[in-house]
Amino acid sequence: MDDENEQGGGGDDGGGGAGGSSGDKKHGGHFDISNPLKNAARRGMPNPANMRANNPLSGRGGPKGTKRSIVSVGRVTAQASAAAFRGILAFFATPPGIVTLVLIAATIFIFYMLFADEVANQPPTEPDPAVRVRTTCPPQAVVGQEFTCAISATYPGIAKDFIIIDTYFDGLEYVSSIPEGKHDATGRKVTWSMSDAGILLTSPLIFGVTVTFRVLGSAPDKLYQKIQAYPVEGSVSAGAAANYVPANRDNCGGKANLGKNPLGNFGDPACDYTNDELYTFLKLEDPLYAELWYLTIVVGESSYNPNAWAAPVGQQASLDAGGAWGNFQMGSSTPPGTAPPAPGKNGEFDRGDVNWKMQAKSAIQYNRNQNCSFRYWATARSKWGAYKC
Repeated sequence: MDDENEQGGGGDDGGGGAGGSSGDKKHGGHFDISNPLKNAARRGMPNPANMRANNPLSGRGGPKGTKRSIVSVGRVTAQASAAAFRGILAFFATPPGIVTLVLIAATIFIFYMLFADEVANQPPTEPDPAVRVRTTCPPQAVVGQEFTCAISATYPGIAKDFIIIDTYFDGLEYVSSIPEGKHDATGRKVTWSMSDAGILLTSPLIFGVTVTFRVLGSAPDKLYQKIQAYPVEGSVSAGAAANYVPANRDNCGGKANLGKNPLGNFGDPACDYTNDELYTFLKLEDPLYAELWYLTIVVGESSYNPNAWAAPVGQQASLDAGGAWGNFQMGSSTPPGTAPPAPGKNGEFDRGDVNWKMQAKSAIQYNRNQNCSFRYWATARSKWGAYKC
């Protein structure tokens, strides 16, 4: 409103308009349209030509000593700030100050330990196109029934960790999972971490889980859940080789069957192998085909001996001059026992001359690269053409 009155000219005088003359009677004399500065002076308005000179901040046209006062105020402010800073430094040099610094540092450290990993492990806003996820659930379930889904995810690279998040629908109740995930009942989420589960972070990353739910109230339209899978970037020492344990001559107190293989204990160098552990690992890594691996292929190829070796003679020599190695009777590096990712005859995953977990991961990935045909293993010949990825 004030701006409109001022723009209109003579709002208090009942007229005048933008170029009217009635307002000039209030000040006496005549309104001279050719001299706006003179008219401004007559109306009691400041002359624009003198506004800069009369600006007290410029130090010109103001009372004597104005400029000196401004400089003095700035100097006092700077001196006060410097004195305050010196006071803070002096305080932190005293025992109470040192204690305060230690408490601040401890608080920051505790905050980092509590929240840094959680922040770093947040799923990306966009899914990584390099991650492949496969979910297998029953077609349907009735109220009160439990059902199990198998979730597998692969990533071609190597990362600090690999995460799977299952967000399930309302109407389902979480029962259990293998490996056991972290369950958030409020958010209806189950989260698995390869590092938490103690899974080898070899390249490629292959992570499989099974999860069981119960149907409550009314059956949902579908049993599939929203699955997120993503790598957590970060430094990993030596990639796949970080999980490689060189062969040795320890027979694990007589438990390991070394046979006549030229490497010694390459399949169980850490003495942690059992048939039950192998089956659990296969269920984790390839839940859909774990029984086929365990009940057909491994028993037929090696009779559950991770140190099994077939010498390169006869037909075996024509197949692979390096022989066949391990539970899955696969190839070897040249020379045998070289740390991954040294390739075998048929590539990076044609490796049986490694520890038993790496044997299993190599076999599973090799088979996936062959569209899950199982054609590498003669013991699965009756299954050829029955399965595919």
